Amino acid sequence: MSTKLKRFCRAVCLLGLGLVLTLGAAAPAGAAARHKKASGHHHHMVKAKPPCKNPLHHLGRVKASRLYPNAPLGTAAKLKKAFAEKSFQKVVQRVFDEARIGPAAANLISAVAALPDDARPREVPTGTKLDWMGYRKHGKARIMYDACWVGKGSFAAWTFSVPGADGKNVDLVVPVPCGNISQVTPPTCVLRVDQSGGTTVLDLTGSKAGGAPIASYGSNPELPQGPPGRFQVAGGAECEPGANCPSVKEELWVEDVLGFRSESGQCTYERPGNPRPPVCQLKVTWDNGVFHVDATGSGVAVQSITVTGTGPEGDTAQGTMTGSQRTTDITHTPKKSGDWTFTSDVLGENGMHANCNATVRVCLPPVAKITSTSYNCETRQMTIDVTGSSDHRVVTVGGETLAGNGPTYTYDVKHSGAYPVELTADDGICPENKATATASTDVKPFGDTARWTFRLFGADVRASSDDDTLMLASGTDYRRKINLGAHHGGYGAGFEYRSLHVCDLSRWGIAVDAIHSQLDSHLLVDRPTAWGRTQEDVSFTPVLLSLNYHFTPGKPVDLFIGPSVGYAFLDSVTYNTLGSSYSEKFDDDFIYGVNFGLDVPFGTEHNYAFTAGLRQLFFKAKGSGTFSHNFDLNPTIATAGFAFRFR
Repeated sequence: MSTKLKRFCRAVCLLGLGLVLTLGAAAPAGAAARHKKASGHHHHMVKAKPPCKNPLHHLGRVKASRLYPNAPLGTAAKLKKAFAEKSFQKVVQRVFDEARIGPAAANLISAVAALPDDARPREVPTGTKLDWMGYRKHGKARIMYDACWVGKGSFAAWTFSVPGADGKNVDLVVPVPCGNISQVTPPTCVLRVDQSGGTTVLDLTGSKAGGAPIASYGSNPELPQGPPGRFQVAGGAECEPGANCPSVKEELWVEDVLGFRSESGQCTYERPGNPRPPVCQLKVTWDNGVFHVDATGSGVAVQSITVTGTGPEGDTAQGTMTGSQRTTDITHTPKKSGDWTFTSDVLGENGMHANCNATVRVCLPPVAKITSTSYNCETRQMTIDVTGSSDHRVVTVGGETLAGNGPTYTYDVKHSGAYPVELTADDGICPENKATATASTDVKPFGDTARWTFRLFGADVRASSDDDTLMLASGTDYRRKINLGAHHGGYGAGFEYRSLHVCDLSRWGIAVDAIHSQLDSHLLVDRPTAWGRTQEDVSFTPVLLSLNYHFTPGKPVDLFIGPSVGYAFLDSVTYNTLGSSYSEKFDDDFIYGVNFGLDVPFGTEHNYAFTAGLRQLFFKAKGSGTFSHNFDLNPTIATAGFAFRFR
């Protein structure tokens, strides 16, 4: 053997010996290290076996693996924008088709679109299992099954529970860093019922977690919960209002840290039901002859709802609703405005009743009706009747408001003319609704309806001249001749009374007039030696009673005519001529005739009038004394003057 070969062999042996010694020293160190780990004192971690086939340590670090290349999707706005892109929606659909839940893709897209703008993602803890995850590989969407998160700390993700094709919900997670989509198995609810004591215990603590740890336990209706997952119940359960329920089915569930709940129907429990009366809620409005009844909120299980309303003066209205009906209209014509009280009787399916009330104000259109207006000439009062109008009334006459509330009003007329009457009426309950009515009454001038007329006038009396001649056979005088008549002026006054009839003057009036005038009387005496003539005035005063018929009462010219009877007064006279005195007495006597006249009123109220008249009288003056002759006078008297008309 050569020297070089010997040296090589020696080196190999030394190297082998050193390696053996090194390994021998390392073995106790490893054992010590394992001993320290078991006792809690260690410096190095031994990797545990991951809980899934595809453990995930990082998300979104490699952009090419992101399902949505422009991730992260940290806000609701970014998430909505991503799922609104048509290209990304196609990617989502391919992922769901490969996972064999294709119909759920559209539901996820809709759920993202409906997400509130202020929504926030959840934290997915380490150890969360994912049934599958959609991601990209070589630019194409792929499915990775049996994955789990084993990274350091939790990651943020959006969670959704959407309907699947089989009617069950599909629970999904969309990680913020990458936009990948994963399905998570929800927890499984397991119920154990313990009725050994006086209180029933519903135990959910045996429930199993799905992809994430269980976080809470719940029930519907809500039950008292002792230790987490253990519900203690006693007695019966409250039934829905009005429901006929011998028992109540209650559902319990478990919920994981991601907010995913166990499937419905896994944990149910029935207990005896406590029946409750139905709920009664009522609202009533009124509009143009119809009561709108709204019993929305009444329930829950209702057989019928009977609504009865009571209004003013005992007025009633009624309506009925059955089944699910909660509104109805009651057509009714109320007697008058006022507050109506409606009572609702809700009959539940269990035979129990509930009652509630509602009040509504009915405002009917008010009525303003001026039934009549009349003017009484005697009292000079206007009477206004508003019978049939609404209860609250205001009446004005010529702008002056009358006192009282009617239905009849009296107004003292102050002057003649047209008086406008206005009525404003409401029912006193709904003052915002008012009605008006108008009328007008014409009042004639007061003078046109006056009972009394006082006349002052001048007169012109024209009487027929009549004479008598006395021939004497002996004595001083052989002939005497007397004359009575001619014409004179005069004056007079009179009253006329006319009764009122239906606020208008009667056409008949009774007048008394006295006229004073004079007649001329001449005496002629013949003697053989001389003749003499003298004149004396004879006072003539007829007092006449006339029954006048007025053709045009109340007109601008009041014409009247009628018969007159009276008594005429005449004076006796003494004639002095040729130194001798002669006396003649004219007797007072009855007089009659015809009276024709007219009054022309003037002044604001026609209280004054210009008056004129013409009388034709028939009268024979009887003389006694020197002649004892009857003289046919038949005077015609014309008068003109002024009249004052008053009550």
